[in-house]
Amino acid sequence: MTMLHTIQGTYEPLRDAITSADATVGPGDFDFSSKPSHAFQTDEAWNGLEMIFKFPSGAVANEDVHGMLYGWVQNGPRERIAEISVTAGTATIGGVATALWGDTIALTSLHINTVSVTDSANNTVAKLSFDLAGLKYVAAEFTVLSAAGAIQTLARPI
Repeated sequence: MTMLHTIQGTYEPLRDAITSADATVGPGDFDFSSKPSHAFQTDEAWNGLEMIFKFPSGAVANEDVHGMLYGWVQNGPRERIAEISVTAGTATIGGVATALWGDTIALTSLHINTVSVTDSANNTVAKLSFDLAGLKYVAAEFTVLSAAGAIQTLARPI
């Protein structure tokens, strides 16, 4: 009999909420040494990551942010996972009217495996997931922020 191993991980901040746009990564900047200090380290037991996004304060429904998900294997070059846009919905965090979950995720996948979006555009919490495919580090870089000016990425192993 085959046993399926499932990880029941909790959501952890991929990084603290950012309040100013990240610098655009240069097109030739693919060295492992250019990995940002906030890159999230994965575990070799994880098959993939599921991400959710929150606008922690001052958000208004339908505001969006734009960015890129990157990954690195140990001592390897930067790999583009997906170009993403996240839109704030109406689902509140802790009942605070200006703290909203990312409701809609639009993406262009650049990964060797499928990048999936579920429960998008339903005024709930949209989820983005992908196979790690050996990636040891992952980072979300947001180069265009909404007027609210804050976004936080949470991730859990799948």
